[in-house]
Amino acid sequence: MLLDTAIASEAANKCGDDRSIIMAFPQGSVIVVADGAGGSAGATDASTLLVDFARSHINENGFPETDLDCCALLHRADLAIRDDGQAGETTGVVVAVIPDALFGASVGDSGAWLILAQETYDLTGAQSRKPLLGTGESMPEPFNAELDGGVLIVATDGLWNYVNQDILCVLVRTPGASSTEIAAQLVASVRLSIGSLQDDVCVVVCRRSLDQEGPIGNAGVAGMRPKG
Repeated sequence: MLLDTAIASEAANKCGDDRSIIMAFPQGSVIVVADGAGGSAGATDASTLLVDFARSHINENGFPETDLDCCALLHRADLAIRDDGQAGETTGVVVAVIPDALFGASVGDSGAWLILAQETYDLTGAQSRKPLLGTGESMPEPFNAELDGGVLIVATDGLWNYVNQDILCVLVRTPGASSTEIAAQLVASVRLSIGSLQDDVCVVVCRRSLDQEGPIGNAGVAGMRPKG
């Protein structure tokens, strides 16, 4: 499946704690986003460890098949970060995107939204914000949805805490906009008037390739709670 994916990330200061990765496979893509907690060296270590652990785990064990596989990945990463000795704590979102559907799991206040033509769904609205990954006690929450031609946004709280939802939807629904353009515009949308950011921000955008996809769909998503 051809996916149009992009990452835009920027630190609010010299040492950013946000990390992300997109892994492409014949089945689809896996997206991982992490935000180290506390603004310390241990926070950066924790978010980096999550991304590295996910990459290694998926390369060794294969593409996740269900949302529960994503929960298991986060649980194992939680223990690995806890046992590292130097790493602190981090949020984490893992999403697998396959033809016409997606599934994943999350911990913390990084999140994933699905934007359709008329509706916006907070896929991670039921997640546990604490304990975070690195405590050994986190509780990953699974989610799944039909893609329905929509646009998936996975991001840290540097976006979700400051973005205007109406502006977000306008940017995502701009006809012909690529994932790269959407990601860059979302980061720009949370800048202060003086050009700085209030927090580190990392945004991953994923949609079907523009060569395959018409306007984003208008179908609902069973079991998902609308945001706003």
